[in-house]
Amino acid sequence: MKKRRRRVGEAEIDGEEGSTTLEMAVDEVSIFIGVASLTVSVWWFINKFTYLEAVPTSNAIPIHSVAVRVGSTQGVVMEIIITFALVYTVYATAIDSNNGTLGTIAPLAIRLIVGANILAAGPFSGGSMNPGRSFGPSLAVGNFSGH
Repeated sequence: MKKRRRRVGEAEIDGEEGSTTLEMAVDEVSIFIGVASLTVSVWWFINKFTYLEAVPTSNAIPIHSVAVRVGSTQGVVMEIIITFALVYTVYATAIDSNNGTLGTIAPLAIRLIVGANILAAGPFSGGSMNPGRSFGPSLAVGNFSGH
């Protein structure tokens, strides 16, 4: 058999053509991980659907709507402001390549702005910060009050 040099991951292996012991071990581990992952996924889905069937729920789909004394225009303006604050924070910390070391605090900054937005706008407009999140359930239910 011919000898050849091959690269597996970071290691170079000298060996005969065909499968080496390392390749067979990697294949066996990959098969095991695939079977384990599939087993866990199936178990998770069965568990979730069983649990959901056991929990009594109403048929109502929750929708976001503005508070009693808040008009539609005021709710839209509030959502625009909090959405802008979130998008600006994400771009300023996580996406902008010129921000230097500011990117290291991106997860904390984004969590803080999401929390502040929910606290500020939640009582008035639901604080969804995502027009699709507010519009989708309303579309599914057919209730567009407060939109």
